[in-house]
Amino acid sequence: NYINENYGIPIICSYTTRPKRKYEVDGIHHYFITKEEMEKLTSEGGIIAYTKNPTTEIEYCATANSVDSDDEWFKQYGDKNLTMSSIFIYSDEEEILRRGDLRGDDSEVLRTRLSSERAEFDACLIMKGYDYLVYNIADMNSLFRQVDVVMSLLGFKKKAAKA
Repeated sequence: NYINENYGIPIICSYTTRPKRKYEVDGIHHYFITKEEMEKLTSEGGIIAYTKNPTTEIEYCATANSVDSDDEWFKQYGDKNLTMSSIFIYSDEEEILRRGDLRGDDSEVLRTRLSSERAEFDACLIMKGYDYLVYNIADMNSLFRQVDVVMSLLGFKKKAAKA
């Protein structure tokens, strides 16, 4: 939400085959779909991002249709040939587990998922499979300052604070 609220860039709601958590809302946090629906979606094309966890087989994807074409940002930039930049937000496992506990996530499920994703995250860090790296290990203000630097490097101006 921070980038949307401060830079006006729309939130892309991704699709996932993982179970919905108690507090999540379909169409807000993700579109929660079946494996069959994901297979159909990915075979139709228009995928702008996709990943599948090799251990849990949980899939995530975003499509060009994930962006609301009525959004002001999309109206201004949607017809331009834009370059995509990726930001890897690194959080250590202790922090992820702490936040999961605060959300009421099942700690064993979370530990299993983290264990299965560790190699993927490590490979991304080693191979620098991102354009920018942001550390989410202190407080949220530290994270937001780092995001502001990246957005500035990308040429985005922060909206004026509301009075």
